[in-house]
Amino acid sequence: MNDNSFLLYGANGYTGRLILKLTSDYNLNPVLAGRNESALVQLSEEFNRDYFVLDLSETEKLESVLKKFPLVLHCAGPFINTAQQMIKACLKTGTHYIDILFFGVSNTIATLYPALNISCTLSPFSSLRLKVR
Repeated sequence: MNDNSFLLYGANGYTGRLILKLTSDYNLNPVLAGRNESALVQLSEEFNRDYFVLDLSETEKLESVLKKFPLVLHCAGPFINTAQQMIKACLKTGTHYIDILFFGVSNTIATLYPALNISCTLSPFSSLRLKVR
C-alpha cells in the first residue's frame, strides 16, 4: 500500500460515498471495505479502487486486513453496533482509528480501553465536515 492508502470501512454508505468522492482532490487512496459485496464491486468499478468484503464479526479476517493499513476511517453505523469491534481490532493491530460519529458512542467505547502500551491513535467523534461540490 502507498503512503496515502487507508481503509474506508462503510464506503458504500452515504457519508462513505461523500468521502470517496473527495479523496482524489487530496491525492488519497482509499481502499473500500464493508459487508455489501455488490455495492463494493459497483463502487470499485466506478472509482477504480480496490476493496475488501469484511464483516466486523469476522475478527481474524478484519485484523488481517487492518494490518495492511496505517489508518481506518470507520463510516459504518449504527456505531453502537459497529464501533467496539473496529476499535478492538485497531488496538490489536496498531491501526489508527478515525470515525465520523457526531455523538459520543464510540468515544465512550474508546475510553473503556486503557491507552497504555498501544501503538495507535483512537480518534472517535471526529465530526468530519464535508463540503460536496
